[in-house]
Amino acid sequence: TCFSVVSINLTALGGLWPKTEAMRTRVSAIREGLGIFGLLLAVSLPSLLAPYMSKQASFQILCLALAGIAGITGLIFWRWWRGTRHTLTSTNTTTTPKTDIPLQIKSFYLIVALSILASSIPAILVVFFVRDLLGAGESTGAFLGLYFLSAILGLPLWTSLSRRIGKTRAWLASMVLAVFVFSWAFLLGAGDTWAFGMICLLSGIAFGADLSLPPARLGDLVSQNNVTSGASWLFGIYAFLGKAALAVASGLVLPILDFAGFQPDAVNSDSSLMALSIAYAAVPCGLKIFSAILLYRTLDIEDRLA
Repeated sequence: TCFSVVSINLTALGGLWPKTEAMRTRVSAIREGLGIFGLLLAVSLPSLLAPYMSKQASFQILCLALAGIAGITGLIFWRWWRGTRHTLTSTNTTTTPKTDIPLQIKSFYLIVALSILASSIPAILVVFFVRDLLGAGESTGAFLGLYFLSAILGLPLWTSLSRRIGKTRAWLASMVLAVFVFSWAFLLGAGDTWAFGMICLLSGIAFGADLSLPPARLGDLVSQNNVTSGASWLFGIYAFLGKAALAVASGLVLPILDFAGFQPDAVNSDSSLMALSIAYAAVPCGLKIFSAILLYRTLDIEDRLA
């Protein structure tokens, strides 16, 4: 609950950054990049401590370190907030009922929901795909690390591109890249680890756009539709879509794989492994294509309005 409150409001603060729309993208990119860096650091810390102490002791030190960091950063944030809250609060706002969401934002939510669902399905199945289809279970951590590090490295690319062609076009370009790269995963088989590593690298770069551009774009829509008074609630819906996508992906994909005869960490038939490939690569690419088509239609509307 506390994490949701913090993440929703930090996302809203970045999305409503008052200086320029380009600055919103930069703030979102830095926030998400540091978030991934912190995630990787937190995940790796117990492993780094493992040679020197027991597993239980390493996690105890991790908890103490995170508590200390949270306290220090909380004090820094409070000091910063006291000096900037007046400049971050818009005086030109309207009170918007929670049922009255502008059509542009509703369309944005639909695109985001499909895009996040397309990313959630591989996130749930990646362990099965790497271990049971590629036969490289011991490299799962390396693949995930490469994917998230590539996302961090891709953030400046999408920030720069969005300044040149706009957030919507840059986001659309990332979707095209993601589909082009990830569709090759459907063709992989046992031992294709180098090819999968390249897919992780390039699709990770595309994922960087999903981290930084949608919250910045939502901030633009909130400001353009003059509904900043309901910003936290609107960004709360955005955060909910991410959590709901994981739940929906798990509830749909895992039972379907079970029905197809796939068994984790076991010898599977060719047909069950084909079902895994379809679920891991083909279905997400189809969802991402549909999301890209909807995004392109909103781009066409934006061009006509301009």
